[in-house]
Amino acid sequence: MFYQASLIDYGTGFINGYGIVDCLPDNFIVYIDYEAYARDLELSGEVTKFSYDNSTYTVDLFIK
Repeated sequence: MFYQASLIDYGTGFINGYGIVDCLPDNFIVYIDYEAYARDLELSGEVTKFSYDNSTYTVDLFIK
């Protein structure tokens, strides 16, 4: 699926969208490293990014 978003925005949306942060106490949320999570998603091959027409897109390769 294509998303018009950076890797970090995608990773943040993924974590927040699945309610992962809802399970954590507020004082733990500051320790979530969204940038590292996004980088790990790209390094694992689960997502890839590309730019087209001055926009950044992220493609996830998850089977739904």
